[in-house]
Amino acid sequence: MNKVLERLNMEAAQKQIPLNATFELTSNCNMNCRMCYIHRQGMNSPDNYKPLDFWLSVAEQAKKEGTLVVVVTGGETFLYPHAEELIEKLLGMGFVISLNTNGTLLDDRRIVWLNENRPAKINISLYGASDKTYETLCGCKDGFTRVSRAVDSLLANGHNVYLNGTCVPENVDDIPEMYNFAKARGLDLHNTSYIFPAGRYGIHSISDRLSPVEAARADLLMERLQIGEKGLIQRSIKQLELFDNANSGRINACGGFHSGDGCSRSNCGGGRNSMAITYDGRMLPCVTNSGISVSLKNKTLHEAWEELKLKAAETCYPEECIKCEYQVLCNACPATVFNETGSYDKVSEYTCAVIKEKFHERLNILLEKGVLKADVRQTDM
Repeated sequence: MNKVLERLNMEAAQKQIPLNATFELTSNCNMNCRMCYIHRQGMNSPDNYKPLDFWLSVAEQAKKEGTLVVVVTGGETFLYPHAEELIEKLLGMGFVISLNTNGTLLDDRRIVWLNENRPAKINISLYGASDKTYETLCGCKDGFTRVSRAVDSLLANGHNVYLNGTCVPENVDDIPEMYNFAKARGLDLHNTSYIFPAGRYGIHSISDRLSPVEAARADLLMERLQIGEKGLIQRSIKQLELFDNANSGRINACGGFHSGDGCSRSNCGGGRNSMAITYDGRMLPCVTNSGISVSLKNKTLHEAWEELKLKAAETCYPEECIKCEYQVLCNACPATVFNETGSYDKVSEYTCAVIKEKFHERLNILLEKGVLKADVRQTDM
């Protein structure tokens, strides 16, 4: 199935068909995670979502445009009052559904409902490995207990569960236990230390995240826990080879999310084969890239998609990013640049620092393991 979708995504990108759509049903949430880029503390409101008819119309139009995969998300998805009815109808329309949730609202009744209305994948956010961490970070006293119970129940009922993690100062000490939690259940934990500022609300900085040095070390710790020491060393060797090959001219320097055409546009699917519809009725390339936005008010989905494609195609990285020697290792995308700086023309200093620190840490690992000799490899960092 993954190979089929990969092929379909490539063809959809070439033909500019929105194969993938994200339906962000609401910004409301039962938790108040301090780093969230969508939900802001105290903002829960009945006005923070569109009626069911809006989403059904969007879905019908998306189907005509060629959409196959729909990610249903929030906020917390199940705080949308018509979430279950909408998901049932989306499944009935033939969409492949990927459901995002923090897991705390998956009680016994909802598990039974999910058994009867099965998404292809259920993505659960894991924010720590104890109720104490959930209370500190998310304001949810028994969050870990509820999430643990939900994950175990979903697995017992044969669901495809996918764990996503977010690493911040409040839960960095939980990282090993978070991975143990996943491993004990035969699951991978897809964790990240990168936190998007809430650019859609005009907030382009965030204090509640790790410093570049801390983020780099946390990312490599998570790699080690995910793929083992041998895997970490092998990946670090490949990263070093990629860096050297790009900067020696043996390969095209444009890598990661870059297109390699000299413009360094995003090579992700946003505005090419993917779109996101926000809780307030706007179309974005993805839920994080609010710098490119088309209102659906008085527009059909087709008209909005045509406009979005043009705007996304015109978006380029800053000139400094195109010329940067670390570009081939950098996974910064237009959404990153916009949320960090409020513009697509400015360099994200935080992202740059993290990429350089991570590369430096990889070199140190290879030196410590004797894979790299200090007198052979020099770095100006």
